[in-house]
Amino acid sequence: MPDQIFSTGNYTFSGSYFTVSDNKGCIDLGDVHNDVDASIDGWKIDFDDPQSGDSISWDYDYSWGNPDWGILILGSTNGAYHIVFLGDQVVDWKSLEISYPGSGKSSGAGNDFLVTIDGVTVRLTQDDSGTAPQRFTPCYLAGTRVETPDGPRAIETLNIDDEIFVTRADGTSIETIRWIGSSLVHPDPERPDDMSGYPVCIRAGALGENLPNADLHVTAEHGIFVEGQLIPARMLVNGGSIAYRRDMQPYRIFHLRTRRHALITVNGILSETLHGSGKADWRFETTHGTIPEAMSDAIPGGESDPPCYPMNTDRSFVEPIHRRIATRCGTRFSPGEAAFPAAIENSVRLVLPDGSEIKALRRVGNQIIFPLDASVRRASLETATSRPCDRIGPFVDDRRALGLLVGDITLYGACSTSPVMIDFMGEDLKGWHPVERADMRWTKGRAEIALPESLPETLTALPSILAIRVVPLMEETRSPASVAA
Repeated sequence: MPDQIFSTGNYTFSGSYFTVSDNKGCIDLGDVHNDVDASIDGWKIDFDDPQSGDSISWDYDYSWGNPDWGILILGSTNGAYHIVFLGDQVVDWKSLEISYPGSGKSSGAGNDFLVTIDGVTVRLTQDDSGTAPQRFTPCYLAGTRVETPDGPRAIETLNIDDEIFVTRADGTSIETIRWIGSSLVHPDPERPDDMSGYPVCIRAGALGENLPNADLHVTAEHGIFVEGQLIPARMLVNGGSIAYRRDMQPYRIFHLRTRRHALITVNGILSETLHGSGKADWRFETTHGTIPEAMSDAIPGGESDPPCYPMNTDRSFVEPIHRRIATRCGTRFSPGEAAFPAAIENSVRLVLPDGSEIKALRRVGNQIIFPLDASVRRASLETATSRPCDRIGPFVDDRRALGLLVGDITLYGACSTSPVMIDFMGEDLKGWHPVERADMRWTKGRAEIALPESLPETLTALPSILAIRVVPLMEETRSPASVAA
């Protein structure tokens, strides 16, 4: 069974039961539940339907998701499927199409669902890492002042056909608003700040003298124009002049489109209009206007509406900017609480299918040695995890929960001179990140290890040892002390 993807707690979503036949999903429109508040504990979801008042429980064993869309499909071994739209997304259930082009594997490549809504198709891959519940919507908060020919106006007062100033590489001009969207965001305090939905506050003067000219509140993924390129607001957070507002929940977001993707002036600085092909429009509970023609012909990932400026998340570009902003406001940035490599390695243990634990016997160089009973064929390598963006700084665009970087796994017998190399690159093994290189792979905190069913007698007659070689971390994962220096 994959790792549990939900932390225990309360969630808001809309969902429905569906069946799969001939690789097609059939939505049961009589079993649709909109905007429910659910309690999730382990593999069980409980909620009261807002319309009928009935108490409903769903169980699931496996899930599929897409981190950019906040869509999940939950499946159980008895053949039941539910599709879930996390948060306050409004769904046109009649236009929703689900297909399963996969090969029928229980996991790994080829085991994907396709969900089509409003003509846009999203691929959901099987998930065991907890990443599927993410939902990112770059937006402005109410009170943001947008520069117009009539002076600054609060974004929530703007309407279709209102004129605003837009900036692209060829200069600044006046254009009309073609589309406006709004929605209510309910942050999840159980998730990391950058994935929780908390807004980012860019304090007045954070980027320069009178830049912005008043506190600017945006969502974490919103692009801020700095030194000729866009940077997600989350990567500029320093805890001082740019910080998360954990006290704002729920809150309303707004976004707009013009003829093409552009920069607009908000609170005296440049930031972006909503970019893309319209694939995110349906995620706003209230929309007005139509997708401009330049965007309507676009396909996801296409270039019918190319970005007016690139979104740059490279550390080499963002880190110097981050440090200058922090220094300007007297903030000495240091990473928050996170497990560091030594702590992760010290937490390592093997967990057997019956729940019993095996602690490391010793460490020899980069190898961690475990005693292993001859009958063991499966185990999970468990450790603490940390994210590079927490351990090093938000200017590192790597939000994976990383455990150990494993170079090889070797089984040694007490009476054998021929060790067995254990394969840990298989797609069906749960709890591993995609292969880093041909010879190494990160764990996610609980990684399955499968020993061959058939082993030489010299490896089964007596207890063995399992040696796990850990790859030393590279320079970009150095400690906070060296980063802050």
